[in-house]
Amino acid sequence: MKYTISINQKRAVELGLTNINQILILDLLSTASTWAKPEIIDDEVYYWVARQTISSELPVLGLKPDTVYRHLKSLAENCFIDHVKKGRKDCIKLAE
Repeated sequence: MKYTISINQKRAVELGLTNINQILILDLLSTASTWAKPEIIDDEVYYWVARQTISSELPVLGLKPDTVYRHLKSLAENCFIDHVKKGRKDCIKLAE
């Protein structure tokens, strides 16, 4: 479990992020290189971020894995992350 959660509210507003769940998920994903398994996809490093892991790392949100998946898709659609499936794995990297 991620014990401490901090949010740069000014930056979130500047980026147009207003969904608190997505803000906290993005904060967790920003540290994926320290806890997630790397996956090479098209010569790029992505990180396998299991939905169940995200749910358990952020229990205060009470999110089910399928809800986490919808948030990942939304973050990708809004260009905050690159999200690809490798088999059944959700793999992400922060958008450039």
